[in-house]
Amino acid sequence: MRRSRSWSPILGFIAAIAVAFALCSCSADPSAWEPRGSASLASWGEVRNDGTGSCAATLRIRNIGSQTIGTSTISLKVSTDVRGYYMTHTDTRIILPACEIYADIEVPFATEEERMSESGPEIICQFYY
Repeated sequence: MRRSRSWSPILGFIAAIAVAFALCSCSADPSAWEPRGSASLASWGEVRNDGTGSCAATLRIRNIGSQTIGTSTISLKVSTDVRGYYMTHTDTRIILPACEIYADIEVPFATEEERMSESGPEIICQFYY
């Protein structure tokens, strides 16, 4: 008589091991695998060219996560004694974990009479991907 072997228990065991491995290898917290960054103003000041003013600033963009950042998007507000100016800076330079880059920006004012407020530029939103 011939004995037949059943492969279903062995395949079931292998599938269970594969599922267990997949579940254990993934972090339960999605933020662990999302890029995380932090932007700050390294320096800023008011610049005058031909009478018209502008705000010149240097952004410091740091990678504070464990994943590489491919694109950084930072929105700023610059206030003057007349109005507020908004701008969004997008940087596509790659930032490795625990590293940082610097980006120079300039926000021109509409009139010669405007003067930047003493509080300087303000970061209002930042996004990393």
